[in-house]
Amino acid sequence: MHVLIIDNQSDNLPELVHACRRNQLTYDVVNSLSTHIEANSRNYDLIILSGGLWYKDPTQQGLHYGEEIEYIRHAQTPVLGICLGMQLLAASYGGELTKLKHQQHGMRTIELTQTGQELLDWTDNFPVYENHTVGVTQAPSPFDILATSEDCIEIMKHEHQPQIGVQFHPEKLHKKEHAQEIWHSLFKLLLTDYSL
Repeated sequence: MHVLIIDNQSDNLPELVHACRRNQLTYDVVNSLSTHIEANSRNYDLIILSGGLWYKDPTQQGLHYGEEIEYIRHAQTPVLGICLGMQLLAASYGGELTKLKHQQHGMRTIELTQTGQELLDWTDNFPVYENHTVGVTQAPSPFDILATSEDCIEIMKHEHQPQIGVQFHPEKLHKKEHAQEIWHSLFKLLLTDYSL
């Protein structure tokens, strides 16, 4: 599987690249500010939108993420959004994002919804690594909510397109078996011909 990572100036890029290698994926990395995403995405099986900084100022959001948001709306390639990447998915379709009362940093437990239990092969509650101050508090209408935490939506999946957002950072999970389980489940939902 050939993956394009859109780097939104993520501090976790080395871990994300390592996760691709560990899952035996070939990959390329492009900076979100220096590429034409639509043209670059055509030869890939999956687009991963990395984490990064959510700008409060709409002008800054447009400067930094306008092309990404536009791409998401018309993407022909499956998309996995991580942290900021999930927030961009939500923003693309009119979801609600909220600045949280406290930064979420470190390991937290998230809970699968009924839909999440049906679609994912995970236990009901499981630990994930988080690092964000903004969260998706209302999913846009074409998305199903697969998992939540006390503060926000943690996993959402487009009802008709192969697009999934995760608020947490699967690339930061150090327990190899747990991380692999999460990656494989996400790939299976996004890619019809994916196999271990």
